[in-house]
Amino acid sequence: MASPMWILGECVAGIAVASWAIRNSKPLRKKGRLFVKAKSADKVAPADSNSLLGGEAVSSDPYLLVRCGIAEARTRTVEKDLNPKWDETMEIELDEAKGDVSVVTLELKDANTFKSDVSLGHMKLDLFSFTEMPRSFDALLKDGRGATLHVDVWFVPDAETPF
Repeated sequence: MASPMWILGECVAGIAVASWAIRNSKPLRKKGRLFVKAKSADKVAPADSNSLLGGEAVSSDPYLLVRCGIAEARTRTVEKDLNPKWDETMEIELDEAKGDVSVVTLELKDANTFKSDVSLGHMKLDLFSFTEMPRSFDALLKDGRGATLHVDVWFVPDAETPF
């Protein structure tokens, strides 16, 4: 049996009109490109001490890691900064056939040379619940001890993805 699918129709007076179509090819799946513009973060928790012997943490080397399904991307590391600014746009190819692509995880991490990187907080987004794109977030991070992340997120579907 054919899978139903919405196909974007012609544009009338600037308004996209959706038309119903039946496709007999492969099953419907979400495919496209996810874009995340990492603008900045504020009040990042210190995770690094300035002494080889340890002591109180005074700075962090933050970067933003974006994961969706099995795909991931990251910003550059901003060394010794509790209010990093990236102004970087990351692009990730998404295909539901390669894993769940509905949840986007944004994790702020502290880069380390001799030990594992440390999480400085995270947030999860339900990508397909957005009513407008791009969507801007100025969000307090979970487990981020007061850190706020500033990002824009948008998804550009392939022609076979219904929206």
